[in-house]
Amino acid sequence: MTPDPLTLTPLTLDPLPWPPADAGFAGLLVLMAALFALYTYRFAPGVMARRAAPDDEGGAQAIFRSRLIGAVLLGVVPATLALLGPQIELGLGLPSPGRAALGCAVILALALPGVIGASRQADFTAHYPPIRSARWPPRRVALNGATWTIYLVGYELFFRGVLLFGLAARMDPWLAIALTTAIYVLAHLPKPGKETAGTVPMGIVFAAVTLWSGSIWAAVLGHVIIANTSDLLAARRLMREPGALREPGPLAGVETAPADGTANTR
Repeated sequence: MTPDPLTLTPLTLDPLPWPPADAGFAGLLVLMAALFALYTYRFAPGVMARRAAPDDEGGAQAIFRSRLIGAVLLGVVPATLALLGPQIELGLGLPSPGRAALGCAVILALALPGVIGASRQADFTAHYPPIRSARWPPRRVALNGATWTIYLVGYELFFRGVLLFGLAARMDPWLAIALTTAIYVLAHLPKPGKETAGTVPMGIVFAAVTLWSGSIWAAVLGHVIIANTSDLLAARRLMREPGALREPGPLAGVETAPADGTANTR
């Protein structure tokens, strides 16, 4: 019996509805993209460092300022507008401390072995820590940890707060995780291949833990520990081997902690 030829149904293009059904959230997403681009090309660590005084302290202060600006542009502004406009759940509460603690433990169990292993590689200090110095007095260590924490709260508000919770409230949660991870990966495309590849599984883990715990704090704490562990391991090596300091400063782009321990830049 001869099968019937394949029949193609003509594509009908209905006019786009106006105004959009969820105009507030759509507008917020466009604004978030603009803020992300503004930070990347105007205030990212590499950009700020190039405008700083060409000395040890000048570079450190530029990176500290970059993180504070990033926390405002990526976190405070979108979160404030989300609360005032589309009324998005941001995950700032802690409805299940047990789930948050377990989720953070999973993140660290997956990431820290990679960070420690990468710290033993010869090229680890080519880009770590972002503050290109073999001098790490207690004050610098404290400021580095504090600004990392402030920045990563804003960073997680951007990706796992406004974006993830906003999408999950409007579609299947797993589709929201997939879309958030895809955007997270795209944000890392200028980075080396190992780091970009690592953002795929870790992006899924960060997002799944956030939705499962109903809170961004597991992702925040995990990210802070990963970032500071990476910097401290690299700084300790630079203090022991000052000759390992080869790069003049961090690369331009949004500053991120290594997602899987295989990255060699931020």
